[in-house]
Order: sequence, then C-alpha cells, then structure tokens
Amino acid sequence: MAIIALGLAACGQPVRWQKVDGPYLIVAADDPLNRHLSYDLGDGNAIGRVDSTVTGVGHDDRYITVRREPKGRSGLVEYYYVVRALDGPGVPPEALKGPFDEAAYEREVKRLHLPDLAPVY
Repeated sequence: MAIIALGLAACGQPVRWQKVDGPYLIVAADDPLNRHLSYDLGDGNAIGRVDSTVTGVGHDDRYITVRREPKGRSGLVEYYYVVRALDGPGVPPEALKGPFDEAAYEREVKRLHLPDLAPVY
C-alpha cells in the first residue's frame, strides 16, 4: 500500500476532514465516498495510513481500528489497526497492521482487546 503525503490545502478539490482522535483523521479529498485514514501533520497536510474506502473506525489510547472496503473490489472487506505507540509523522511501517480478513481480525480483537468499530459516513 502506498503511503502518500497529501498537500490537501492547495489541491483545489473539496476536502472533508473528520477527526477520529489525536492526529488521526478520516479524509475525503475528492469524493465523500473516497474516505481514508490519515495522520495529521498540521497546516493542511496529512500522511495516508489506510487507503479508501474506510467504512468503520474505532480508537482507544493504544489503537486505531479500521474497516475498509477497497474501491472496485465488490464484497471485499479488510481490517487494519494502528499501534499508536509506534506511529508518528515518519510513517513507521511497523505501526500499521493488516490487512486482515474478518476471521483473522476477530482473533486480533480478542488477543489485543482492540476498540470497537463505528460506521464512518
């Protein structure tokens, strides 16, 4: 998965930002259905963490959890989580875990007590 720095303030497209917790945002830069999880760098810039389309997100002080339905892949659902203690502006790859299918994700939920997912609109 490509992690791309987004200069959203100057892109000229309507941008929708939805705060998740701390520096984490749901961003839809060009289409409200093109939602992805990003890490806010400030000044209108963010670094992508999970590509579109994010349909669920959860958080606690240790993790950010994400449910994703990849565009163009009907019926496919992927799950991710971010280890907040390992994450930061430098995009450490070990901070993002996934993708998981539903069964593997449920095992991670039980093992780590991951936070519940809530729908993202």
